[in-house]
Amino acid sequence: MRKGRFYISQACTLMLVTLAATICWAAGAISESQTDSAVLASADPGFDRRSAIAAGRPVSHAVIALRLGKAKDEDGDGIRDRDDECPQTPMGALVDPRGCPADPDQDGIFDGIDQCADTARGATVDAAGCPRDTDADGVLDGLDKCPETDPRALVRGDGCPYDSDGDGLLDGIDQCPATPTGAEVDERGCRIDADEDGVADGLDKCPGTSLGSEADESGCSRAQRGEILLPTVRFNFGSARLAPGSSPALNRVADILKQNPNLTVEVGGHTDNTGPAQRNRQISLDRANEVKRYLAARGVPKDRMVTKGYGEVHPIASNRDAAGRAENRRIEFKILSP
Repeated sequence: MRKGRFYISQACTLMLVTLAATICWAAGAISESQTDSAVLASADPGFDRRSAIAAGRPVSHAVIALRLGKAKDEDGDGIRDRDDECPQTPMGALVDPRGCPADPDQDGIFDGIDQCADTARGATVDAAGCPRDTDADGVLDGLDKCPETDPRALVRGDGCPYDSDGDGLLDGIDQCPATPTGAEVDERGCRIDADEDGVADGLDKCPGTSLGSEADESGCSRAQRGEILLPTVRFNFGSARLAPGSSPALNRVADILKQNPNLTVEVGGHTDNTGPAQRNRQISLDRANEVKRYLAARGVPKDRMVTKGYGEVHPIASNRDAAGRAENRRIEFKILSP
């Protein structure tokens, strides 16, 4: 009988010890070894038992029980792993209910991480999702078709620069942006005119014109065009008769032509603007023929001289005064062949 009572008493004692241990466990007052064994029993991968033990913190088994019951979310996006369709989303990215991140500007950087969320599509971005503009021309890398443009140059929408006058100097850098096509320019983009005749080098057909010489639109002076003006050959008003004092100049022309038998010349007559244009053309032709007769009489073959009457259309002086009109009544020689 005593033996049976002993077993009952032993069983009661064991129950009391177990109850006491349970009360202590619920209160959280367990030893370091108990804490360690409790942590080892935890299935929460995010709980660091070593740091807890090292800090000497008591660990409630109630907390452990909660941790054991918590759902896993390895990428920390708030969506349980079992429901997360994108379980490896980068930390900080915004996700939809499926756990997948959004990238509306399609630059490869997810919203929540992207510091420039409205980047133009196709632009090259840095790790923060912000676009680059290496040449600082206002057109983003990735969209810029000319990514190494001088930042001073003006560019089109595709990032490529303008060169309106085609001189090799870009608009925005070119200080003379309206230079004629074909003209040679200096480092500023401004045309060069070495002989200062008003026609730019590269367009000047006679680049060695003497300084101060009058040149035409081609850059050539009368002498360079083979034209000889005889200012001392004059005619009276309304007449084809040579004025006194014309013979010395015509005699020099005759000598030159006889010394150069291969030369063929045009003898051109000109008038002022007094009177009808048709009559002036006829008088100018008559004057040219008068000079031709004079030179022929001095031994110049007639077949080496061609006459033309230009009338009033090529004045060399103003027709507003008598002196200017007298200059316009003239003869000019033009060499036609060497």
